[in-house]
Amino acid sequence: KNRAHLAIGLHSADIGIGIESGLVEIDKHWFDSIAVYVSYPALQVHGRALSAGFPVPSSMVEEIKREDTELGVVIQRLAGGGEKDALTYLTKGSLGREDIIAHAVRAAFAPLIRPDEYRVFNPNE
Repeated sequence: KNRAHLAIGLHSADIGIGIESGLVEIDKHWFDSIAVYVSYPALQVHGRALSAGFPVPSSMVEEIKREDTELGVVIQRLAGGGEKDALTYLTKGSLGREDIIAHAVRAAFAPLIRPDEYRVFNPNE
């Protein structure tokens, strides 16, 4: 949310998009997911969405905790440098971070596409 509002202020933009990723534990399994927040102040409409979460091997999560580092750093080490996209690494290139970000961003735009359907929400949230 803060990133979206910051983008509007820094660039005098009409629409701001904030994207953040992180690990989430569900039933003792770890997943990486992306949260998207879209703000369109002129219409007082805001959208939120989550990407598909993908499983992160426990060995990687343990290294992240032990080394106090990020998933991208672990992937870069495992890939021998360069590659930091965990999803690209784990799926051997069949799916990547950009793919799931694109879907989440499009989903977050739903309230901007059909704002009347979302007016029940507080636009200042």
